[in-house]
Amino acid sequence: MRPIETEYAGYRFRSRLEARWAVFFDVAEIDFSYEAEGLVIPADIIPGWTRPRFRYLPDFWLPDLGLWVEVKARWTPGEAAKVYNAAAHLSARGEDVLLAPEVFRQPRGGARLPWRLYLDADTLYARPWPDVEDIEPEPIARYSDPAVFQDAPDLLRGFKDDTPAPDWYRDAAREAQRARFEFGETPTR
Repeated sequence: MRPIETEYAGYRFRSRLEARWAVFFDVAEIDFSYEAEGLVIPADIIPGWTRPRFRYLPDFWLPDLGLWVEVKARWTPGEAAKVYNAAAHLSARGEDVLLAPEVFRQPRGGARLPWRLYLDADTLYARPWPDVEDIEPEPIARYSDPAVFQDAPDLLRGFKDDTPAPDWYRDAAREAQRARFEFGETPTR
């Protein structure tokens, strides 16, 4: 299924999922810029899955949080390698990446959280965002052992746990889930 371009908040998003995340950020009062800056990234944490250097255009920049956001509903191993390489590179310079999957279309009561990707020493990790206490981060890739990448968990399902998400997160996610763009409608707050 091809993504459907969608207008919201003065932007023309490449997909409805991106527009839903924009609604989420608005309701949560998180400032964002859409496709703010293109980057050239070295493919060094997961070599061989993409070109040695590639162009990368993150979907969102959250300036107050210092986070790049990559919105993905599905991906190939090569696309995952691009995101993980970008996350390792950006995190090394102090800017983590939020992997924002389709967490809004869950069954009743099935709230899920996106993943924050960050580099610690030589390992790229994923942990739920916003932070959930007592949750061990998942290793995604390691400079010293690129094979870890092939056993990485399916991050596009989002994180689900009995730990409830903060109220602000649930409220923003609920509004993003309710947003309707089918007939040119503009979600209201």
